[in-house]
Amino acid sequence: MSGARARGRPRVFACCGPEPRSAVRDATNEVLCPNTNKHNPQKYHKSCLRQNDGIDPDTQQWQCGICNADEKLRAEDALKQTAAKQRLAQVPTSKVEDKDDYPPFKRILLERTGAQEEMQGITRMISWHTAHFLRNVMDEGEKLDDWINGLRQVADDDIRWVRAAAAAATQPYDGSASGNPYWTAAKEGYSGLLERLWDDVRQHPSQTTILTDFDLFAVEGYEILAAMKWELLLAICGGSFTLRALFNEELGKALADNMLLSVKCPCIYMFEIIDSLGRPMTLQDLENFYDTADVYGKPDPNNPAHTTLAIGVDEADGKELTAPEKLMRGSTSIPGGTNERRFLENAHQRSTLRDLLNKLKPEIQRLRVVLRSHDRVPWVFREAGYTDDGPTRIIQQTTDTLANALMSLFDSIGAYLGGQYRIHGQVVYVCSRKTHASLGEMVMSLLGQTYDGTGKGFNNHAAGSQLKSLKNYDGQTFWDERTLALLQRSDFGSNMAAEDQRLQARLNRENSVALAERELKIEKIAALQLNQDLREQLSEELADLGL
Repeated sequence: MSGARARGRPRVFACCGPEPRSAVRDATNEVLCPNTNKHNPQKYHKSCLRQNDGIDPDTQQWQCGICNADEKLRAEDALKQTAAKQRLAQVPTSKVEDKDDYPPFKRILLERTGAQEEMQGITRMISWHTAHFLRNVMDEGEKLDDWINGLRQVADDDIRWVRAAAAAATQPYDGSASGNPYWTAAKEGYSGLLERLWDDVRQHPSQTTILTDFDLFAVEGYEILAAMKWELLLAICGGSFTLRALFNEELGKALADNMLLSVKCPCIYMFEIIDSLGRPMTLQDLENFYDTADVYGKPDPNNPAHTTLAIGVDEADGKELTAPEKLMRGSTSIPGGTNERRFLENAHQRSTLRDLLNKLKPEIQRLRVVLRSHDRVPWVFREAGYTDDGPTRIIQQTTDTLANALMSLFDSIGAYLGGQYRIHGQVVYVCSRKTHASLGEMVMSLLGQTYDGTGKGFNNHAAGSQLKSLKNYDGQTFWDERTLALLQRSDFGSNMAAEDQRLQARLNRENSVALAERELKIEKIAALQLNQDLREQLSEELADLGL
């Protein structure tokens, strides 16, 4: 049966997650798996079935690939669940009155756990008689089940990610999942990271005439990296620094200090599109973002739904359009009418959006292969840039003054799709030298892997190329004071001392490897010499025998 969806909780599919409220139900594209729960079986789209889905030989009923998963995967899931329960068991829950004394991540865990228990208590309050009445009198049983399952899924998702972030606060950062190419080099220290960055920086148009060799780059690069908190550097390479700051007091303090120091001072900011907890999108959310941006940037003039979507995005957050503006978006007789968009004012911006979507589509296809539908994408939408006043720049962007049109577009799409994912900004670096402004923007863009991974922001301007306001800081006295303040900071000195230790350890490892290789060569030479002596002795004995 096909038809418009009734208002209520969204239907949840095991393959694709909750469907949009506006989705049209198509029962011919739905399959149920009775092996999961006979009263509330998992729903799947037929188009999402995998090769290992099929008929159960015992019941002769269709069952999903999850039910057919081999014992190894099930055992791994059981081990992960056991480990998660053990970590949660370490959090004291009996002394609620003393929870203010707990570290931040434990307090958040307590709050999240309490919220889940409260939700479960509300669910238990729905009596059998109420459920029976809804199912038989109002025919609302399916909506009730979907609503309860939706609440459980949201609660489980929140708690799983809070636990993971809390564990990350006390363990080494793991940025491997984000696919950031600088992650491994960052763990080894500044020296290895600068060598990895140099290959990209030296080819960048804004730096080719300034930095002619690695030594010049390293002098500036060491100061830029050492001026950052080590936790912040790893967080930028390892994922959402906003999420990690919730569970790491040192990182949270570093971001707060940067915001204060950047008032009317050259600095590098970074924006992330994340939810209120700092988490990136799910794969389904990312696809919804992609589809919405695709229609917004390249609409079909003959499709009224495209016009409605464009008006909805442009009017997100109460930015109501005028009647002429709505007419321009809805008329096919006006040249370029349906191509007019609040955030795409010219062909260059439309081309930039198209370039972004072309790069994003293969990434979504890759993630679909390696992620389950309920897992979140291991990276976030980011944009890094230079400004001469950090707090003012962040306020400009988050209040939508079109300081960056494409970033504002994605923020409005987030508002249009429900408001879960929005822009959050932080100052990640405060400039201490004039040369750090251009190079710092370049380095932070690369470390943060802004959307195309080459140091370009959402406005498609090369990092370090638009520093017009830097001319206001030509006075040498200003930069002398900034440099002196940097050198006097305790964390700068401790970072440089830690780097010296890492370099010494690296040198020791290299010397050990060189020594081992030398000893191995000596052994090989000795073996060859022994073989040569044996051959000569054999030749002499054969000659004595007349052979």
